[in-house]
Amino acid sequence: MGVLINGIHTFADLAKALNRSRVYLLGLPLRFELPTFEGESYSSSYLAFIQMVVHLRTLPITEETLRDLWHIEKKLFVLRHADSTGSPTCPLYRGKISRKPCLSL
Repeated sequence: MGVLINGIHTFADLAKALNRSRVYLLGLPLRFELPTFEGESYSSSYLAFIQMVVHLRTLPITEETLRDLWHIEKKLFVLRHADSTGSPTCPLYRGKISRKPCLSL
């Protein structure tokens, strides 16, 4: 697996860091209802979330289960107006790049 890098990345950078094809990775934002960007617009938070999904898929956890957990977590975040420290994936809740930490998958 690739190393998590700081900064803003292209989708090709994400594919290289995760050692996965762009075709495989292009489907993940759609299936997890993540925001998509153009150019060098993918944050380290985005990379962290995709990396987490890729890692968890190496275990006997279906993508459907991961997707269901992600949707439940987003709903809980909204209902509780929750913020929690230490999550590299927080900006994905808001659909934008943010430095405010919150829950993670």
